[in-house]
Amino acid sequence: AELKKVDRKTRKEKVEKIAKKKAKELQRKAEDLVDLAKEKGTPVLEGIADDLKHKVICVCTEVINKLEKGE
Repeated sequence: AELKKVDRKTRKEKVEKIAKKKAKELQRKAEDLVDLAKEKGTPVLEGIADDLKHKVICVCTEVINKLEKGE
């Protein structure tokens, strides 16, 4: 029983670590998209990219929080 608890905790930690890494990658890519839109001078695309970046941050934060709480 103790071994199962340790294994479950180890798996949870690995999942959290992977989720945080992927969240950072998504945030970087969203920021790159915003920068590209600014560079191309397309206000509509820039607004969409900025909205996407904020949504990515919110979703990633929510997922990480749920993982940390064990949901």
